[in-house]
Amino acid sequence: MLGWLASLLGLEVASEILLHRWSETDELRYMLAGICTYVILAVVFAYSMRSGEMTTINTAWQCGNVVLISAYGILVLREQLTLRQKIGVAMAATAVFLVQ
Repeated sequence: MLGWLASLLGLEVASEILLHRWSETDELRYMLAGICTYVILAVVFAYSMRSGEMTTINTAWQCGNVVLISAYGILVLREQLTLRQKIGVAMAATAVFLVQ
């Protein structure tokens, strides 16, 4: 399961970073790369469901994405989160831990 989860998280984070880059630069290559990465992500997700752990993988993937993108936003983009948002990210991190 961890292999599927790492693949899903890596692909989704890459997609979001590429699409964010496009939104800042308006360079079509970033949009196309982000879209292509999302297509690959869909294929990987489809195959991950064959493992029979869809609920666990999907929950960990979605919550893990919240944590990773929040970390990227804070560390790289220097975005600030409110206390309420920080609590939400902490809850998502806890969910990833609990469903494992």
